[in-house]
Amino acid sequence: MTQVFDLDGTRLAAMAARARAADVTIPLIAGVAVYTDERSVEVLQNFLSPHLDREQVKRVLAAPDPVAAGIAAAVAEARALLAVDGVVGVNLSGPASDRGEVFAAQVEAAVGREIIGDGTR
Repeated sequence: MTQVFDLDGTRLAAMAARARAADVTIPLIAGVAVYTDERSVEVLQNFLSPHLDREQVKRVLAAPDPVAAGIAAAVAEARALLAVDGVVGVNLSGPASDRGEVFAAQVEAAVGREIIGDGTR
């Protein structure tokens, strides 16, 4: 199952437990929202509005470095979701940035490096 969005893993953990109780053993891929500016938030809100933490979005956008704050928020969300039993990976979702595809790809690559522990930017 892919694209399960859950900020802290509580809903995902409950769903995974119900699935295991029903003998469903498919791996879970959790969706992680990646945003660093107003436009990337706007795009995600069209798909995930009830699943975006409004306070977290405000903190990221108001940060002195919204790119670093957005990367940190995505990494924290990914780590929380990867800790859920049955989650085997995450899908980094959203445009990440309105600065173009290359910059957005660099943001998502930075998130991925942080998740796996490389940490280089």
